[in-house]
Amino acid sequence: MMVHSFFLDKRSHAKLMTVLVSSPKMRWTTVLIAALCLPFMPANALGFFRTPASPVHRTFPSREPRWGMLADGSSETKELKGGVANWLSHAMLRVPDVNATVNYWLDRGAILSSYRKSGGSETAFITMGNGHGEDEDAFRRCFSLELTKLPDDDEIRMGNAVSYFGLSMLLEFQENLIGAAAGEKPKKRSREENLDPNGFELRTVASGPGDYFCHLCLRVAKAENGIDMLQKTEEFYSELLGLKTMATGDDLICMRCPHGGNFGTPITLVFTCDTEESLDHGNSFDHIVISTHNVASAAEVLKGKMKEEIIFMEPRDMFGTKIMGLKDPNGYTVYLAEMDSAATN
Repeated sequence: MMVHSFFLDKRSHAKLMTVLVSSPKMRWTTVLIAALCLPFMPANALGFFRTPASPVHRTFPSREPRWGMLADGSSETKELKGGVANWLSHAMLRVPDVNATVNYWLDRGAILSSYRKSGGSETAFITMGNGHGEDEDAFRRCFSLELTKLPDDDEIRMGNAVSYFGLSMLLEFQENLIGAAAGEKPKKRSREENLDPNGFELRTVASGPGDYFCHLCLRVAKAENGIDMLQKTEEFYSELLGLKTMATGDDLICMRCPHGGNFGTPITLVFTCDTEESLDHGNSFDHIVISTHNVASAAEVLKGKMKEEIIFMEPRDMFGTKIMGLKDPNGYTVYLAEMDSAATN
């Protein structure tokens, strides 16, 4: 059957769906077609519509954190291939109540990929995955949030660094394919429902199949001395790190790492200047982590390209891997971590 043979090619399917879902006029038609074709598709063709294979976790068993784990399970250091950036691994938030924050995200469809509590420290990693349940490959190659407990004597100060977290519209139809086929629209949530316990905003956005965690939107610093901070930010992430610019506007840029999303669409890193307020980092959003094949090689590449000092931490062994620390033009901390994702190439 024509439909069946077409959807066996996952890469072609991903490209087509990306084009269709990105078009407002085609968005609901795409969901309808996908729902009607579901009976004829192999299990791996529409993984982004699958519900998690096992129930959502409400008790948090200790699991090894993904921080520092190589995607292929090895510890081998490989030659740097292509650009410095490989895939956007995770971002860290410091929160007063890890349990409450995790539960909120689980209610929004997240998977608890690791959890550790020892003494006064507590850390969890949550991921939206890509629709393939809790298979390790489904979340190791997708973006995660690292949620770490603030010290008891600290009060959270959000600042305005994070504009929003974007979740795929496809999540809304995981358990409602009949409604999708009937042309229903996603559930509309109030603003309060779209705020996590710490006040961070979640938005439902259109995306192709791939990482359900499809946008991380950060604000850029205000322009000083006529410097275009959006342009300077784009140059840092594209020319130095190797991210690809997907779209630009008067007040935003959208960029992606080469890999991620487990063959589908990886998370989009969005930078915006949507406020007249000065950038306030606060004390919750801490850093982002980008994987690279070889930290030492990445350091040499960056030192040969950079026009100003951006490395605040030279390559070193930490968390069971090699990492180095950078500062982007807005003062955001960016760690490069040696994690191989050759299997996603």
